[in-house]
Amino acid sequence: MVQGEVRKLPPFLKHNIDLLASLESVEVRSRRYDLLVDDSVIFSFFDEKIPEDICNWAAFEKWRQQIEKENKRYLFLSKSLLVRKEIESETFDLYPDTIAMNGCEFRLDYRFEPGHILDGVTLKAPIELLNKVDQAKTEWLVPGLIRDKVSRVIKDLPKSIRKKIFPVSQFVDEIVGDLQPRENSLYDLIIRGVNEIHGEEITREIFQDRNLPVHLQMNFMVIDELGVEIESGRDLAALQKNLGVKAAEKFSSQIAGEFNKTGITTWNFGELPKRVEMSHQGKSVVGFPCLKDEKDSVSMILADTEMEAEMVTVGGLKRLFRLTMREQFKFIAKKWIELPRASLQYASLLKEQSVPLGQLSVQERLNEQLLAATSSQALFQGDTLIRSEGDFTDALKKAKPQIVVVAAQINLVVNHILESYSKVLQKLPSNDSQSARIFSQHVNAHLYAMLSPDFIADTPYVYLENFPRYLEAVCCRIDKYRSDPTRDEAWQGQITIFEAQIDKAIELSVSSKQRKSLIEIRWSLEELRVSLWAQQLKTLYPISFKRVERALADALSNA
Repeated sequence: MVQGEVRKLPPFLKHNIDLLASLESVEVRSRRYDLLVDDSVIFSFFDEKIPEDICNWAAFEKWRQQIEKENKRYLFLSKSLLVRKEIESETFDLYPDTIAMNGCEFRLDYRFEPGHILDGVTLKAPIELLNKVDQAKTEWLVPGLIRDKVSRVIKDLPKSIRKKIFPVSQFVDEIVGDLQPRENSLYDLIIRGVNEIHGEEITREIFQDRNLPVHLQMNFMVIDELGVEIESGRDLAALQKNLGVKAAEKFSSQIAGEFNKTGITTWNFGELPKRVEMSHQGKSVVGFPCLKDEKDSVSMILADTEMEAEMVTVGGLKRLFRLTMREQFKFIAKKWIELPRASLQYASLLKEQSVPLGQLSVQERLNEQLLAATSSQALFQGDTLIRSEGDFTDALKKAKPQIVVVAAQINLVVNHILESYSKVLQKLPSNDSQSARIFSQHVNAHLYAMLSPDFIADTPYVYLENFPRYLEAVCCRIDKYRSDPTRDEAWQGQITIFEAQIDKAIELSVSSKQRKSLIEIRWSLEELRVSLWAQQLKTLYPISFKRVERALADALSNA
């Protein structure tokens, strides 16, 4: 009876087992094995209450039924008897059973077993909801562990920084506050606290999650519809990279319902809602309807995140615009200026990046890129995404008179870009030394990032039209390199740090607004390059390392 091992549980025994399980769960969650008394106390409780002459279950049951007529709770264990120390009622809130994010609830399992692969907190994510798990929110773990995590993060900082954070407990209080998770990344708040309060300039790269004890890192387990593990680990970004596409497909196919349509060639589906609530396995799940480009048509699907829905819909709207104005685009495709010459230069770009051509020729691929860029520039005149047939019709009316002019404008800019790119390739120095090889690697990495195979279609015109100036700045950098390679290396080093910080922040961005701000800062690095290596070309606005730092800090603090 002490162990609860009987065939049929009487009410008192069920109560006692449930109470013990609840209290043992608190021990596991709070990572303490000093809360509960041992079995001898429970033995003494029953030994004092049960008569000595009762030695079998039948006799016990007859006696129990009689005694419980007088007091139904005679054999009920109490929390005060079982705990060595009083457990605050808030303790259960500090170690919740679930965590909510992006319109979904995820189950949390706890394990207190140092050295075990599952030690700590495990978030269980059905694969169809994997992309709804938010990296920034899960950095906060659960309220009961966040203070320990921040303290350990501070402890692992370099000594030169750590010694200025005193007292540590006060700094931790400033970060964790009421212990509730914020929308912002935990690490970004620590960075801001250190930078602003203690006058130290640190970046995200200084943190090494791998140095944290595993119980202070959230574990993620992706499960199928039967609850069987598909994959698990403490690196959410890696899991979402490996399974994200499959997760999005599962979400759309299992939850989409009426928001799953194919073969759309005209706007005949009413309004495109920004978000909808659907039922999934008895629970409400938030989804985001979007239009997806299917080349010959558009489909309506349900995306699992708002940012994904917006990015997909941009492509879908461009395709629907082209399908609706099919004849105009056929006319434009026949009017490109110097397409054969531009195709040769574009072929050089694709070859440098080892891009397979597929079924399209280089000229066909370039034509497709130019048409996509024209569609984007002609259709999108504001920041608001088109979501109704009326707005789409209005956009068509505004775009139709200027589409040929827009296409010619993009044609000229792209020709200029490809010409400038060819000049950069001709200027690149030979790799006759280690430093020259490293320099060429940096320049090529910059070119690959700016001039991806689909850069014409993917780059908003407001940035695209500045590419010739950016490429001319690259030429200036090459010219100046040999006169001061040390300075070039120093500037490149700082820019590389910025790129890593911004790219990581974009990956972890918590809203479309924040993501847009971060992308603008990423483009500001091109203006920074102009200011460093080609001041004579002028920048669009004042820019410096300090300005980039401040802009990034502002974007991260304003989700």
